[in-house]
Amino acid sequence: MNTKNKYELSLILYLSNEDYQKTIDSILAQDSEMTDVQLIIAESDTVKTDKEYIENIKQQYPENVVVCPEKYSTVQQAYKSAFKYTDGKYINFAECGCIYSQRAFSGIMEFFSINGDDEYIAVLRCSKSTKTENAAEINRRIPAKPKIINLKEKYNIPFIFFHNCFISSKLNINLSCDFETNELYFAKILADLFRQTNNLGIVKNAFVEPYQAERFFLKFYEDLRYSADETKKFGNDFLSAITKSYKDSFGFIPKYIQYNLLVFIEWCVNAPGAENIIQKAFILDDFKKILFDILNEIDDSIIIENSRLQLAHKYFLMKIKYGCSPDSVVQSQRKKLFFQNTKICDVSNNLTTIEFVTLTENMLTIQGRAKFIGCDQEDFSIFALVNKTDVVECQDIHHAYDTFIWTENVYPGMSFKVEIPLDENTDVYKIEFFSKHKGDVIKRNNIRFGKFSPLASNVRNCYYYSGRHIMRFNNSNSTITVEKATAFSKFKSELKYLKTLAGIKDDYAKHAFLARIMYRLMKLFHRKQIWLISDRTNRGDDNGEAFFKYMQTVKNNKIKCYFVIDKNCEEGKRISKIGKTISTNSKKHKLYHLLSTYVISSQANNPVVNPFLRGNIYYRDILCKNRFVFLQHGVIKDDLSSWLNIYNRNMFGFVVTTNPEYESILNYNYFYSPKEVWLTGIPRMDFLYNNEQKYITLMPTWRKSLMTHPDPVTGIWLIRDDFKESKYYKFYNSLMNDERLLKAAKEYGYKICFKPHPNIDPYINMFDKNENVIFMDAEKNYRDIFAETNLLLTDYSSVAFDFAYLRKPIVYAQFDREEFFSGAHSYTEGYFDYERDGFGEVEYNLEDTVNCLIDYIKNDCKPKEKYLDRINKTFAFSDKNCCERVYKKLLESNENK
Repeated sequence: MNTKNKYELSLILYLSNEDYQKTIDSILAQDSEMTDVQLIIAESDTVKTDKEYIENIKQQYPENVVVCPEKYSTVQQAYKSAFKYTDGKYINFAECGCIYSQRAFSGIMEFFSINGDDEYIAVLRCSKSTKTENAAEINRRIPAKPKIINLKEKYNIPFIFFHNCFISSKLNINLSCDFETNELYFAKILADLFRQTNNLGIVKNAFVEPYQAERFFLKFYEDLRYSADETKKFGNDFLSAITKSYKDSFGFIPKYIQYNLLVFIEWCVNAPGAENIIQKAFILDDFKKILFDILNEIDDSIIIENSRLQLAHKYFLMKIKYGCSPDSVVQSQRKKLFFQNTKICDVSNNLTTIEFVTLTENMLTIQGRAKFIGCDQEDFSIFALVNKTDVVECQDIHHAYDTFIWTENVYPGMSFKVEIPLDENTDVYKIEFFSKHKGDVIKRNNIRFGKFSPLASNVRNCYYYSGRHIMRFNNSNSTITVEKATAFSKFKSELKYLKTLAGIKDDYAKHAFLARIMYRLMKLFHRKQIWLISDRTNRGDDNGEAFFKYMQTVKNNKIKCYFVIDKNCEEGKRISKIGKTISTNSKKHKLYHLLSTYVISSQANNPVVNPFLRGNIYYRDILCKNRFVFLQHGVIKDDLSSWLNIYNRNMFGFVVTTNPEYESILNYNYFYSPKEVWLTGIPRMDFLYNNEQKYITLMPTWRKSLMTHPDPVTGIWLIRDDFKESKYYKFYNSLMNDERLLKAAKEYGYKICFKPHPNIDPYINMFDKNENVIFMDAEKNYRDIFAETNLLLTDYSSVAFDFAYLRKPIVYAQFDREEFFSGAHSYTEGYFDYERDGFGEVEYNLEDTVNCLIDYIKNDCKPKEKYLDRINKTFAFSDKNCCERVYKKLLESNENK
């Protein structure tokens, strides 16, 4: 052992959350001797710790465990203070809540023993048990085989996760940089360390299971989003400071640091709302100057070869670096763009996406989108060339396919439509796409097919039959072929496609092989239409169930209706008493999805629109004929076009309730026509009723920024580990436990109730329960809640429209308005102004919210005339015939099929 260090390893653990015992227990359970390990514990001033547990650890290992005498409010303060106690050869800044594998420490010590006592940074891979996409991403960055990487030679590795690192004490660990955003703080420390060493060690068979894997790397923009000061620091004290430190040390920026600077610069040009964040911090031109200075220190090859950057980002950064547009060279219907001697792209390979195809006996209609880099909107157009001779101009539908970076349209695009007549005297049509790009005619070689198209460019032998024609795509020459079909050619095409599926080593393809055979057989005998109706995978009580109930009263022997829900859940058992049900994601569900005429739902997530997940690519020729009717989860008052637009969801029927809502769908970038937007009212409003029980119900919507990702099978969102630290949690937890509110409610005979959004409902027990507050769980249906509630408090939720339909008072609590509409959630503000159009008062803090609720309680929760007038002017219908109008729309569409 080196006499300068008492221990082999020193671990600093900041107790930033309540799962610290998991980490400490894994440290004590190592297969190495504890005498080789020093544990330094720094406590947070906001986390309650088990004093007895910590004291026992300290008594058990008095020589090895240090507990800092103070408590700290930030990780930066804790690290600086705790670092003074380190006496190990190699230092690790442990993540609170992480779990080290049993041989993690022996693996680290073995690594340093084999490779010598040198200035290394050694890194642990994430354990295989960590089932998150971001942990897998970290492992992809870290080579699987144990070795020492010389970062001069292998530079294209983004900064590894700081908490996975064990750092030689010979290196100068600079903890003085001060960022509120932890990810920037950790990255700055690593940047300083790699200025001192080029050696990165990969440790064999030693792992760590991270605590917050979903927040790994480049999630820091969520924190920057709300802080102008931190954004300034990001530009000046992070990007510029790292550049300067390396220039001062070496006279140049090593490629490894160039690569990582570019990873962080990616945020500047790619993160949602980045321009607005930067603009808040200081004027955009200043940030461009910072980028100009940095990019001039970065090699062109680092920018062009970076797989993390899209073409638009590369083009934009190169324009900033060179301060001009690229030069071009045209040859053989190809056009290449250059910045000096560096090729940025071949324009022929700019993306063309075929989104929708309609094939009838005498017409082929193709609707798609095309991108054009290196020119303005007025300088490009697109046309189809048929059989090498006939030019068919494409109709320009709109230019909402542009890629803006900051204020510049870097990668303009257009949505186009082309109609190609099919003559019965012509047996084969070969269709190619070309564009005019600043006057130059360029072949479109990069043809892809969108998820609603009938073909897939990366699946051999796929085909589409419709209107007595078969359509195919030849990927090698980017040509679409349409030829007359016979019964034999149809059978041969399907047989050839099934043979292809049988040869693909993919479970999805194997399932598709069998499902397509079953589909073809059942199609021969199924004469009735199948309508699949649903709400969420594990519950009803929404517009789907309301419409399903209505359909039980309809006598139409040409239609068979099924409700899709998990049959094993309580809701599934309940709804099975109403009518026939199919279990979500079952084989029958998937088969009936293929056979269905309509898929009708209040939801628009994968379990509803795509139960095949990645395997849907093998059914595109069938699925493109399906009709998805969106009953909605409520009334749209914000701009949800980024999610519900035609290219993302492709709705056959888009049900709306109010006139302003109808106009917003047509005028915003949803791209639907009046044919698809159905002003009928949502079905559940037919079943609303009144039965007041003197309830004041708190019913907020969810926050996407507080969740990690939805489960790909169930669609249920997983919550972030730091949920309890959020403004959202603190506001509603404080509101439902406010003494003044509870006292007033009790005095006037009211009860406070809490009904969270279904995405938050699985985590309802995280809130502090008060005996005077009723927690309404998933079993309590919304119709009864609306009936029994005298006053509703919500925030941005569309449930306010259901409640307003009953002419009852509403209060909006919008304490996080700026954050909510910043892009962190799926909402963008739309036509609905809460102050101008809302059905009740809008409050922006806890105290005003409580005061407003108490005022209503004292006045027996009577609605105010001002808001009643707004309600009466909002709704297109109040006759409780919404289900009937939806049904008639569906029948009308059948007749026009």
